[in-house]
Amino acid sequence: LQRALPAASSFEAAMRCYDIKVSDARHRITLLESRPTRYPQVRAKRIAALVADTLDNRSRYFASAFNAAGNFANGGDVPRALQLLDVAATDPKLTDPVGKLRAAIVAATR
Repeated sequence: LQRALPAASSFEAAMRCYDIKVSDARHRITLLESRPTRYPQVRAKRIAALVADTLDNRSRYFASAFNAAGNFANGGDVPRALQLLDVAATDPKLTDPVGKLRAAIVAATR
């Protein structure tokens, strides 16, 4: 439990990194789309790779929010844990785990 809050902070820092990576990739996509090219297939391939990276980093962002929430809950910062669960809940893949963690947190704080 002594390491829960520092771990939670690390997961929150990771969220910021993933968010920056997503913003950067979106900017690069916009730049690629706005410039003329002699090689449209190459550009399309680069854009597809950036889109895939964006989706992966966004998924990691939500996973980090979920992990931070669990660590904040273990460290006793329940309000922050619940806030981060709201963030993680926006990823459909995390609906079930978020629901279970939220229920466990509510049960533990009664």
